[in-house]
Amino acid sequence: MNKIDHWLTRLLQRPVTQIIACGEQGQAVDYGQLWQLVVLLQQKKSVCAGAGAGSSASWLLSFDDNLLFLAAFLALVIDGEKPLLPVSSRQGAIDKLSGQAVGLITDQPLKHRAAITLVGSDLYALAGAGSAHAQSVLLSRLNQRGDENRAELTVFTSGSSGMPKAINKPLLFLLREVEVLEQQWGSLLGDSEIVASVSGQHIYGLLFRLLWPLTAGRVMSSHSMLYPEQVVAKAAKHRVLVASPALLSRLDESDASGQAYGTVFSSGGPLSLAASKKCGEVLRRRPIEVFGSSETGGVAWRVQQDSSSPWRCFAGISATMSEGRLLIESPFISAQQQPWQMDDLVELVGSGQFVHRGRSDSVVKIAEKRVSLLDINHHLSALAEIAQSHTAMFTLAKRDEIVAVVVLTASGQAMLESEGRYRLTRYLRQQLRHDVEPVAIPRRFRFLPRLPYNAQGKIIKQDIIKLFDHE
Repeated sequence: MNKIDHWLTRLLQRPVTQIIACGEQGQAVDYGQLWQLVVLLQQKKSVCAGAGAGSSASWLLSFDDNLLFLAAFLALVIDGEKPLLPVSSRQGAIDKLSGQAVGLITDQPLKHRAAITLVGSDLYALAGAGSAHAQSVLLSRLNQRGDENRAELTVFTSGSSGMPKAINKPLLFLLREVEVLEQQWGSLLGDSEIVASVSGQHIYGLLFRLLWPLTAGRVMSSHSMLYPEQVVAKAAKHRVLVASPALLSRLDESDASGQAYGTVFSSGGPLSLAASKKCGEVLRRRPIEVFGSSETGGVAWRVQQDSSSPWRCFAGISATMSEGRLLIESPFISAQQQPWQMDDLVELVGSGQFVHRGRSDSVVKIAEKRVSLLDINHHLSALAEIAQSHTAMFTLAKRDEIVAVVVLTASGQAMLESEGRYRLTRYLRQQLRHDVEPVAIPRRFRFLPRLPYNAQGKIIKQDIIKLFDHE
């Protein structure tokens, strides 16, 4: 029996009355209900896609409810079909990929020539009477599966340019990563319940909020928390929070309830030391940050104590440097792609440890000078008027310019209201002259209530460009 079928068999042999998840209203869902929905989905797929369905067929998945997503994901894997995970749940993102899929499975108001739409009641209303039969049907289907190396999914990411990028991920590599995560933190998590602010539609969420708890037998939450106050309200020692840096950066000391999470994870983008400290104050736990990418999977982890806290590589991963950039060998990457060079600038500080020095693509050339956008962000965020900042360079009025999008502090907001945008912009530019070359000082600013992170916790250059489109 191959490793994928062994994994599926272990899941299918669990007691059908064992709880797998809690719904948004707190209702418990057991494995029996999950397997019944998987069988129902397999039947619907055959009817909906007709001759297009079957082994090696690809289906788009787009969900708000993460347990419904998991049911659709497992239905495809058991049938030997491929899940396609779009960049977002917007109709435009679905339309761009519609030609690559025989159909769409969703719980959202999306259109496709062959669409299956689920609602929460499809799962929560299922009774236990059909659980054993569904379990038996799915176990028999495993005997019809082929090579484990054909079990894969495709994740589409925005990339820095905003254009969708397809990344094929063998399921075997994801399960290897789950094994490493359990080896690293399984005893710390114990039988904790997993709650999250990130979607299972992206690699970080798929691993940490779905595949890892599913494999370990932990209870997971089916819905995502979108706001800091929801995260604070859910805090309890028996819960583990899987969050994004974007959400953790928005925590407010005034929201602190005194309750602590057992563990907090953060991944998907950089988390500032200030945000890490604030998380420790509000949620009573400094987050375990995970560094990696959709292509490589997890690479390293850390808990920030100061600005030089090193990253520690996961078991089985080796790290070296090439031209200052991180070069890794990993069991989560195919042999043909090893070693994998990342776009991250690092300093090696010990065996399997490194300090992150920014990304190579954050260094730009303007007026014949090399400029670090990260340095500009650092100097901006050090000003009393600025809480967060993001800079970018692009062409405006036929010339290259550096622009800044910032979130103001209370004092910065007061200055904006009293002095106006023009005077505040001039003041910020004057303050930067102490540390930044004149050519690198942002010429244009946008003041926003929060930085424009996407669902993956990243800021896309195209979204920044749109903020300056009319200039």
